[in-house]
Amino acid sequence: MTPHAAATGFQVADLEIALRYYTEVLGFTEDFRFGLYAGVKFGPVQIHLNAN
Repeated sequence: MTPHAAATGFQVADLEIALRYYTEVLGFTEDFRFGLYAGVKFGPVQIHLNAN
């Protein structure tokens, strides 16, 4: 088995605030959003944010 990617998940208190921080401050782009669950990416790095 050769892994090619991984995504770290973080629990956040407010998804909108977290998305603004990751995109506007850290330079990530929003990849997807499903309700209170979203993913951001920066090159090969992907982070999942969960506000549930």
